[in-house]
Amino acid sequence: MNRRSYSGMDLKLCALVTMFVDHIGAVLIENTYLYNIEKFRMLDVCLRLIGRLAFPLYAFLLVEGFLHTRSWKKYTLRILVLALLSEIPFDLAAYGKMNWEHQNVFFTLLIGLLVLKGIEKAEENKIAVAVVSVAGCVLAYLMHVDYSYMGIALIVFLYILREDHRRRCIVGGTLFAYELTPVFAFMMIYRYNGKKGETRIPKMVFYGFYPVHLLLLWGIRIALFPMP
Repeated sequence: MNRRSYSGMDLKLCALVTMFVDHIGAVLIENTYLYNIEKFRMLDVCLRLIGRLAFPLYAFLLVEGFLHTRSWKKYTLRILVLALLSEIPFDLAAYGKMNWEHQNVFFTLLIGLLVLKGIEKAEENKIAVAVVSVAGCVLAYLMHVDYSYMGIALIVFLYILREDHRRRCIVGGTLFAYELTPVFAFMMIYRYNGKKGETRIPKMVFYGFYPVHLLLLWGIRIALFPMP
């Protein structure tokens, strides 16, 4: 009996859906009076546990994108623009106002890309690789990006262990074991078939979904639960 395999598009769609589920809980339950009601708190826990699959999938896809992109500069520029465009929607959805103390997840991915480029250039020098990796983790911590230094550490391990797919899934799952459900993301990643996959959904929809869905959820929260 053949096990189901997953293309890059399958993983991307799963990441997108689980992220959306996660943010429903974060924006529409945790930031409203619903969180004071026990059954909604339990629902929030379920939504957030489902949502924990998203970042490992995005981190893996980032590494795959880095390995196969024709232009690292264009790839990085897209992530930078998206990080900047997403900051206001992120702040509104998470805090209901501008908050410079915490940056959205695309800044995490941006730092990860910069670290991967540094590692690529210094890959024969283990000390240099370690310095670049630690510097990226420190920068993520100081910028207060989503997933902080753990997010960068995961991206680094997924790249360094790219020649041993089984091992990087084990290491990644262990690294994020504290969040319980990411193990299921790595089970999917383990069955990655190396193919890009096909979809009729335009590429820009995947890039634009993050800021747009945050604005949508923020709008729903404002409509249903007016701020005092």
